[in-house]
Amino acid sequence: MKDDFSDFLSSDEEVPSSLYEKTLKYVQICNNPKKVLLKFYATNFFGALLTIIVCPQYGFGPIGGELGILHYIMDYGPVWCGFFCASVFMASGNLSSMIFLNSVEEKWITAHKFKVVFPWVSVLFFLGMIGKYYAPGDISHYTVSFHLSWFVTAILLSVLFLKFEERRLKENEIK
Repeated sequence: MKDDFSDFLSSDEEVPSSLYEKTLKYVQICNNPKKVLLKFYATNFFGALLTIIVCPQYGFGPIGGELGILHYIMDYGPVWCGFFCASVFMASGNLSSMIFLNSVEEKWITAHKFKVVFPWVSVLFFLGMIGKYYAPGDISHYTVSFHLSWFVTAILLSVLFLKFEERRLKENEIK
């Protein structure tokens, strides 16, 4: 191992400038992640906010009238309703975040999966439940099982999404 390190130090090969720039950007993000976190959370929030326009619980009038197509899901009960709602909400938010983050920022976010996701989902859950209480819409599934299924689904889906994103980034590095 000592010989490998000596060979590396004495070699005339230069580090490609793109690798140098990516490494520098990653280290800068590690030293001050606030800007990337703000960008991730803001784009995630606005992407997820778009899905609320089809949620009858916030009173915005979903596609197809009063409960629209969502009554089919609500008929299965609060657990399935929470599962579906969190899935759509977090998937659209995570997708919008990944559209607006560059590859170095994505790499940092995916490297810190749970540390990034858990506080974010907790804040969204808290704000969503307060908003839902005051919104004019239907709150028929305002139960513990709905809240628990929403919260667990949101965390699991976000972590899985970031795992798949991490795998995609690794495959793109290899190519």
